Amino acid sequence: LSLIIVLFPALDTLSIFPLICNTLGNSLRAFTPDLMNDLAELLSKCNTLPVSKERMSVILFRMLGGIPPIIIAIFIKDLAFTLTIAGICGIIVALVIPSLLCIITKKVKEDIPPSSRQSPYLSHVTDSIVLPYIVIIVSLIALSISVTQFVNSFL
Repeated sequence: LSLIIVLFPALDTLSIFPLICNTLGNSLRAFTPDLMNDLAELLSKCNTLPVSKERMSVILFRMLGGIPPIIIAIFIKDLAFTLTIAGICGIIVALVIPSLLCIITKKVKEDIPPSSRQSPYLSHVTDSIVLPYIVIIVSLIALSISVTQFVNSFL
């Protein structure tokens, strides 16, 4: 039982890793959609990879979100350190980036005709103008506490 308790954070992080890579890759692509266009076009023209340029761009952004943590994990063997870094990155991926996307979406939504704005996901809470800013403020507080504790653990 104690072994399960010790290994649970590692297994939890390992099981959620693909979802984090997809989320981070999609968020990066939403912020910088043209970043991988040249490489995606080059790779999509290869005969060995019959994939469209758009799909290749999605794959490249998801690889950008997933490969660096794997490379870092090769060199860092301390599980506590790895989980701390994963937690700090998790705050950014789960709270900061979706809030920024929400703010950008609200600005883009103003260009859409009112009849096309209806969505089953809208409510008075999700359509709030202030909510993304509140989430960003709370997440930045959590991020600053996490980074401060992380830095203090080395001092």
